[in-house]
Amino acid sequence: MKIPKGDFQVKDKGLPISASIITLNEESNIRDCLMSLDFCQEKVVVDSGSKDRTRQIALDMGANVYERPFEGHWQQKQWALERCANEWVICMDADERVTPGLRDFLYDADLNKSHVNGFEVRRRHVFLGRKMNHSAIYPDYKLRIARREKARWGGLNPHDKLFVSGRTKKIPFEITHYAWIDCSDYIETQFRYSRIMAEEKYRTGKRATLSDLTFRPLYTFIYRYFIRLGILDGFPGFVVSAGGAAACMAKYIFLWERQCGYNRK
Repeated sequence: MKIPKGDFQVKDKGLPISASIITLNEESNIRDCLMSLDFCQEKVVVDSGSKDRTRQIALDMGANVYERPFEGHWQQKQWALERCANEWVICMDADERVTPGLRDFLYDADLNKSHVNGFEVRRRHVFLGRKMNHSAIYPDYKLRIARREKARWGGLNPHDKLFVSGRTKKIPFEITHYAWIDCSDYIETQFRYSRIMAEEKYRTGKRATLSDLTFRPLYTFIYRYFIRLGILDGFPGFVVSAGGAAACMAKYIFLWERQCGYNRK
């Protein structure tokens, strides 16, 4: 359902690019996200029932706002993608921001004459006030800019993925990701995603083994903290590495619980 705009509307004069965003209770993020996308002619926001001012803020900033029940991350993003009108789309989360470097690249590029159908950009996470440079989360290349008709969302919830038919290209420009407010928020998010991933794995026929419950979490910590140099990211690097290992173990515990019939599903 599209929400009618009020009297206040922003008249876009930017690039012929649509921005696609899904939201739920993002009033603390949506304004800054949309401001970083001010170069886009069209902003599409698909909200799944926010109880705060997310929708009103988006409307006031000139976005086309829709309400739709949440059926899954990639399903919601695909529906949002289909609401976009321009040939090129940049897909964002509400807690992400386009950096000036990426914006300048898009102004200089003639996308309609491009020989590629999509661009992968670097995603830099900011955690506990620190820009993360290691910990297996940078450079976190994401395919976020694509020709609409060549793109589709898929993947395994909650880790959605944009697929593009044809050639894609990595570019050295970034979006900034303000994913977690503090350590509690990081851990809660990881464990919430772990349960969703366990359910998705069970649905697709995957089952937990003893090595999944033991060696895999240990390797996750070693890989993030030592091999991918999370140790150089200071305390945030340790939290990301240790929290990632704990979430990995939780994911397979939830899957084991599910396959043994010990939960209420």
